[in-house]
Amino acid sequence: MDMDKTALVVYTREGCHLCDALVDELAQFCSKKPYTFSTIEISYNDHLELRYGSMVPVVTFEENIICHYFLDTDLIDVYFGKSIN
Repeated sequence: MDMDKTALVVYTREGCHLCDALVDELAQFCSKKPYTFSTIEISYNDHLELRYGSMVPVVTFEENIICHYFLDTDLIDVYFGKSIN
């Protein structure tokens, strides 16, 4: 992992078309920005299913929810105090 990039976490569920779309969009976004991400499948974890189940996909940073359902790249930049340009 690039140590100069901010690591986001995306909580997903297998077979979720919104999850697939968000991950694809986030990959494109991160390739041009100072972010990276990993995904965590929640389907087999009761705790994560209770916490994020009705909101997947969920983009987080250090367990703080930044956006869910749809990717909001402006909100990610604002969250980290980055320029939206």
